Amino acid sequence: MPLGFGSIARRIRWIPSPATCTVAVFIWMLALVQTSVLPYFKILDTQPSLVLITVVLLATMQVGIRALAWGFSGGLFVDLFSAAPLGTNALLFTLVAYAAGARFGGVDRENIVVLMAAVVLSIVVYYPAVLLAIQLQGVDVDWTNHLPGRLWPTTAVNLGAAAVLYLPVRILKQWTRPPPSTDLTRSTLGRHA
Repeated sequence: MPLGFGSIARRIRWIPSPATCTVAVFIWMLALVQTSVLPYFKILDTQPSLVLITVVLLATMQVGIRALAWGFSGGLFVDLFSAAPLGTNALLFTLVAYAAGARFGGVDRENIVVLMAAVVLSIVVYYPAVLLAIQLQGVDVDWTNHLPGRLWPTTAVNLGAAAVLYLPVRILKQWTRPPPSTDLTRSTLGRHA
């Protein structure tokens, strides 16, 4: 008896859905733009971290461990395309995604104020962590020049980028996890009643 693609995909759980592939390609494209285009277009002498913002927005919009996968893969893409040592951003993005999802994941996920607060806190935590990671790798870091002078302009630029990325990320989130239909909810409730 021949099997259709749907039955094969149900048996093989590791095949990603088209929606998951779309989000992965979106994050990959953002990492490519962030590392190859944005260094030439600085705003307030800094550049936005598009992948980190996208990961934080996804972590606060989606409840579950999926945000950890987006954090790790987004950080790995940034590491591969930049001069950063491999694994630095992958680890930090995963930790930031975990913290953002744990702290803000259960809060009203469609509230843009909560999402922007998550972005601000993530940027304020991420940049000192990157400086520490760079210093632990043997590079001399001038903390007094980087933290007070660059943290707040970087936060403002990333907050502006988060406002721009909010709608595309929300559309991707709705596409990857569509809300349950009312017919399905009624039939499920009818079975349990």
